[in-house]
Amino acid sequence: MSIAIVIPGRTVLIIVAIVMVFFRLCLFVDFIYRTWDKGKAFPSANPTGMIELLRRPTARFVSTATIPTTSLEAKHKALLDEDWRTFDVMLVGGAIGIAAWGQLFAASGSSPGDRLSGLTLHMLLAGTACLLAGPLIWRARGLYLTALGRKASQEVGFSLIVLSLASVVIDLRVPFAMEAGLVVACAIVVREMADNYIYRRDIQRRLNYDP
Repeated sequence: MSIAIVIPGRTVLIIVAIVMVFFRLCLFVDFIYRTWDKGKAFPSANPTGMIELLRRPTARFVSTATIPTTSLEAKHKALLDEDWRTFDVMLVGGAIGIAAWGQLFAASGSSPGDRLSGLTLHMLLAGTACLLAGPLIWRARGLYLTALGRKASQEVGFSLIVLSLASVVIDLRVPFAMEAGLVVACAIVVREMADNYIYRRDIQRRLNYDP
């Protein structure tokens, strides 16, 4: 029974990680596509118009948005506030993650550390890398692209760490915890799909891309 759950369970975690990253990348693709399409209207030649849009501050995107309510502006303000509030959280989370990875890696040669799979360590390391690299890569303050990038780094990073915890209980064959870990993994995918749909429908589709 436990062996039958271990092998498919790891496969499910890998699929969840791939789908999660895919949907997060879809937000970037959607935003870049819209800037490319609208950038053609700029007086400057492409791809200069697209680059100008990509570098446009969030306030500029929202200030003349064609929407009669303030819901879009409020959502963008919340996005920026969350972006800078979580800067330290991402760095602290990444530091704790790399310390945990180092401990697990050092203990992988002895019991019970030798029961942990490479998938567990790889997911933990990948999540930690996202948390540490995100604030360093996306540093331009006030840009919508920066907020989008930091949010992606945060969501993917912490989700990969949670998936690594689910992988731990699968490796150790903890009763009931294995099933709970898979349920959490599926919940992450559902939440990622919903987040992707909401941002494309309620935010990025309604941004002001005009020159």
